[in-house]
Amino acid sequence: MSSPNGPVSGYYDRLSRYGAFARLFGRDGGYARSTVHRLLVSDMPGIAPADVVHVRIAAKVTAAPPVHVLDAGCGLGGTSFDLARRFGATCDGVTLSSVQAERAARTAGSLGLAGSCRFRVASYDDPLPAGRYDLIVAIESLAHSPDPACSLANLVRARASGGRVIVVDDVREPSADAGDAALFMEGWQAPGFRTRAEWLAAFEAAGLRLADEEDLTALVPVRAALAREALMALNRVAGAFPHAGWRAILASHRGGLALERLYAAGGASYRLFVAV
Repeated sequence: MSSPNGPVSGYYDRLSRYGAFARLFGRDGGYARSTVHRLLVSDMPGIAPADVVHVRIAAKVTAAPPVHVLDAGCGLGGTSFDLARRFGATCDGVTLSSVQAERAARTAGSLGLAGSCRFRVASYDDPLPAGRYDLIVAIESLAHSPDPACSLANLVRARASGGRVIVVDDVREPSADAGDAALFMEGWQAPGFRTRAEWLAAFEAAGLRLADEEDLTALVPVRAALAREALMALNRVAGAFPHAGWRAILASHRGGLALERLYAAGGASYRLFVAV
């Protein structure tokens, strides 16, 4: 995976700054919930779209609540905050983005969670405390690893005996359009867009077995085709502006629209894997 000063770091630094800016104009996304992962359609009263995946994760671990959690690719800390409040867990978050780590630490302080939620800039390919964590969570983060089996093997070394690894990510389906897949990977700095079989092979290579799986695809919001294509056209026009940071934001937006097209056509699924 990229080092903390590599392209993925810059990608998330820019997105985090842009997200803070967009909030001034009422475009919050998941930032009010300290999340950068997918906003799912909430099928439960009182549950915000950013927290739908948290409820799904909690359901997988409630029978044996986690004590020590590694949030691998923690973003702005929202998943760590949820697990700390829900289960009283101690959470360590790692992110390649210094902007994300600093904001997550500030938010932890404001929520009274500084003692239980800690964040640092690192790759989850870096050395981790051996055998510490009874739950390791990676939401839309292993997509940035060029070798997920290698990244998973490193995470497994930090897993306590009997601990669980939960991965939530986009999965490439056999019908995926190659052009849209390429746009998604380029725009989201994702070196691979892996099939379910490839994910399962990565778990096996890391010494894990699949214990549970949930297909969340039905909860992924997809805009109407006309709206998507209008936004894609607007994206191309806006791309004429020469500023490198702005162009990177547009590339991410373009990748997201391509991913929406894949979901609309059945070329992608959104899955939660539990491995032990």
